[in-house]
Amino acid sequence: MTERVMGRARLVPALALGLLALASEWLKGVPGQIALYPLLGAFPGLALSWTLLPRASATTRWTAGVTLAPLVSSILGWGAMTTGLSIPIAARVIGWGAWLIWVAAIMTRRRG
Repeated sequence: MTERVMGRARLVPALALGLLALASEWLKGVPGQIALYPLLGAFPGLALSWTLLPRASATTRWTAGVTLAPLVSSILGWGAMTTGLSIPIAARVIGWGAWLIWVAAIMTRRRG
């Protein structure tokens, strides 16, 4: 496979989780809450692990990212709320900002 095709293949999980989180805006009840999980339960930690561990295996980055996500989310959430943001707005800003950082880290990572 070419480098371009491999780069697109690496983006598939990030895009799928992004679409799931976006669907949470329209889903009601429990399905909406489940779809909302990646915003704070995955994206902040994944952004951090992909940025800080660029040479680690994907399994290591996923494990570290999902493990660190609650800690990173709570620290960033505390900071956002002390600036006066409401909880729902702070959650969306943190989640979507982290998703953008994660996608950028995936796109800039070189294969090999």
